[in-house]
Amino acid sequence: MVLDQEIKKIDLLRKFGTKGFLGDPTRAQTLRAAGLLDAQVLVVALDDPAACLHLVKLARQARPSLHIISRAYNRNQVCALYKAGAGDIVRETFETSLRAGRYALETLGLTDYEADEAAKTFYQHDREAMQDLAKLWDPKIPILKRCGLSCPIKRP
Repeated sequence: MVLDQEIKKIDLLRKFGTKGFLGDPTRAQTLRAAGLLDAQVLVVALDDPAACLHLVKLARQARPSLHIISRAYNRNQVCALYKAGAGDIVRETFETSLRAGRYALETLGLTDYEADEAAKTFYQHDREAMQDLAKLWDPKIPILKRCGLSCPIKRP
């Protein structure tokens, strides 16, 4: 089942046999009406990072045991989504960079198997590091201060 705000997407999904409902997924009533309380998994793939975070929080509050998979744009959003209750997070730029790195390794002479193993190893290491970082992450602390660094550039 898919919940979206664009009727064209819903119509397309229905042509492929997928149930689709029109509505705002960031509204608690809409989520419940769409079946959140009976869902086994929720995939959050909104274009707006703030809306993704809001949706994860709403779903986690309504269903503490629900498995939530969310899309993320950067490391800060990954940390925020983990804190909000997402179980698995797909970082757009990371996933594409990982694939590009694998292609580069193959071009440099590694076999498909070697490049795949290197990509898997890096993926697992980075995933574990991100989960550890998310436990410590505090959005109130500027990034450079978290690292113990200072920056002469003043931000607005």
